[in-house]
Amino acid sequence: MKKYINRIFQYIFGFSVLGGRKIIGFSKKSLNAIYKQIIVALPFLSQEDLFGWAKGLSNGIDNIYDKAMDAEYLKTHIGGAYHRLFDGGHSPVNAWEKVKNASDTDNLSQEVIGYFMGMWKDASTKMGMPFTTIDKEGFDKAAEVMSASIGVKKSWLYDLATWDVFEIFSTAMGFLGAIFFLKKEDMDKVSEILGSMGIISILSGNPLMGLAVMVQIVYAYIYKKKKLDNEKALKSAGLSTISWMIFATLGLPILIELVIVLVVFKLVKKQPIPGKEWVSHLINRYRTKDVIITV
Repeated sequence: MKKYINRIFQYIFGFSVLGGRKIIGFSKKSLNAIYKQIIVALPFLSQEDLFGWAKGLSNGIDNIYDKAMDAEYLKTHIGGAYHRLFDGGHSPVNAWEKVKNASDTDNLSQEVIGYFMGMWKDASTKMGMPFTTIDKEGFDKAAEVMSASIGVKKSWLYDLATWDVFEIFSTAMGFLGAIFFLKKEDMDKVSEILGSMGIISILSGNPLMGLAVMVQIVYAYIYKKKKLDNEKALKSAGLSTISWMIFATLGLPILIELVIVLVVFKLVKKQPIPGKEWVSHLINRYRTKDVIITV
């Protein structure tokens, strides 16, 4: 009997080890497959059309916590569509204060659940959530000056001061990928990922991604004594710009745009960066595209 029990445990252990190896092998293959398309994946995750999907996951009736976070806006309508940046109820710290004071009869667990549900619901929209509350008058003056001097859109400045779930996800995706390939000492892939992250952080106004890129570069240079391949980083940035511009200008359903971008990416991946005229044409198309911002 003891012999059979030992044999059973041997089989369990053997299959466990074999399964573990298969899973690890599959994970490595999956990671390599995913990050081969990083130049398409990051621009894809920065598109506003994705919020239509996210909204379906977070739709629901506003509760007392949502109304508490929106209290100042409901009273004064400060900022209109941009109100989350100015009303003092949507930054991580201020939102918690609003939730805590929403009711005298709730308990801590209800407040915590209400806080995270409220944050998720608002961060799943294209207007996102602010890092901190900003003075509206100061923001408007800064936007006016930057628009007149360098042509920066007010919507881009708003993006820079806010975050959303796709910015968090895409930043985490790029950051973890760079760490994975840095540990494997695959500096070509690290350079491609950081090149793509760098330009997408600028185009989409994602300061979290920009900060992640800087941290990775410092870590690679100082702690790992590794240098990025500037040529690969620049090519990756160029291809990501093209991918992002195609997504932003076609105006087709997002999945159809994804297929088109994958085809274009496959055609140009092994070629030099397309000429300045084509890139300039895409940029001009984006600049002239009407951008409608809604709550």
